[in-house]
Amino acid sequence: MASKWPERFAAIVSVAGWTKPDLPGRDAEITKEDLRSHPYLATSNPYLVTAERIKKLPIWIFHGDADSSIPVSESRQLVAVLKSLGANLRYTEYPSIEHSPSNVNAWAERDLMSWLLGQRRTK
Repeated sequence: MASKWPERFAAIVSVAGWTKPDLPGRDAEITKEDLRSHPYLATSNPYLVTAERIKKLPIWIFHGDADSSIPVSESRQLVAVLKSLGANLRYTEYPSIEHSPSNVNAWAERDLMSWLLGQRRTK
């Protein structure tokens, strides 16, 4: 959502997110209309295009490295590209954590709420 409308957000918190439209098990969620309205999803490097769109926002990404629903490689690839673009980025990877506990762990992070509430949208 933030990559489609980055101007609407002050910051991004992503928990076990994914970028590739053809991620196994996610095909039903991406329609041809989605690709028409969000054409960068069909690019050969959706990580770079996504990162270019969100790189000016403060971003905190969380993922469990044992996630069998959304591979941790999704976050790792986006993080690598964001870092190469000099994004304001935090990345927390939970060892031996599956998909659902990642949400619980992320929202329980001691500094998350103060970090998130400290962000302001710029013009």
